[in-house]
Amino acid sequence: MIADLHVGSLVGRTEVERIVNRLNQEFDADAIVLVGDIGDQEVGSVTKTKLQPLGDLVARDGVFWTSGNHENMRGVQDYRDAMSALNVTVLENARKSVPISERRTNVCNVTFDLAALADHSGSEQNMFDDDDDVLKPDLDAALLDRNESHALVLLNHQPIHSRKYAERGAGLILSGHTHGGQIWPQHMFLLYSYDGVAGLFSIGSDSFLYVVYSSVDFENITFSCFHQNGQFLYHLHHSFLSQETHTRTQVCL
Repeated sequence: MIADLHVGSLVGRTEVERIVNRLNQEFDADAIVLVGDIGDQEVGSVTKTKLQPLGDLVARDGVFWTSGNHENMRGVQDYRDAMSALNVTVLENARKSVPISERRTNVCNVTFDLAALADHSGSEQNMFDDDDDVLKPDLDAALLDRNESHALVLLNHQPIHSRKYAERGAGLILSGHTHGGQIWPQHMFLLYSYDGVAGLFSIGSDSFLYVVYSSVDFENITFSCFHQNGQFLYHLHHSFLSQETHTRTQVCL
């Protein structure tokens, strides 16, 4: 999982290459998810060059991206096109069934659903009224005709409405956006606005929310004080069993 790279004015190609190389060298990924705010500048030739190493990410079942508020602000359709050009699957208000590799489980022919919402900034009144490219989050569209026996992982850039999404079947919700608070005591204010600031949270009886720190160590780039430095890459290994045979979702961090 990668979130909040903010490629553009603060993060360049060298940092992106470092993250991609570490992921490819140290992790044996089945799927990689890019959970919003991957870039924060308009997509011109310079930004495309900085994003280009993302095309070298290696995952058996694919690399997936959903939008964050910064992509919405800087031209989300251009980001969709840039991700597609890098062979990254764009998921906004959509989902894809992902097979569980047999090397991960003894259960055969099991899949989980990977769904993603467009960023919630698309719902903010008057913010993007004149931009037809910006989508509002639509869970109904993302889950349309879903086989509810499959476990569900939901990408949601901003960690809000998590309980509602858990009630709709999301066993694991992956979010970013908060940067782990970044500047103390901002953490306390964020707790009023979001379902979690950083780390793993239990949602209801059998669902989880994981909020990742920024995937870049911003301590050397912007002012950060009294917050844990973000490990710029988190490896999440999910073992999901079909809900027809087992109701528990196992999450290993």
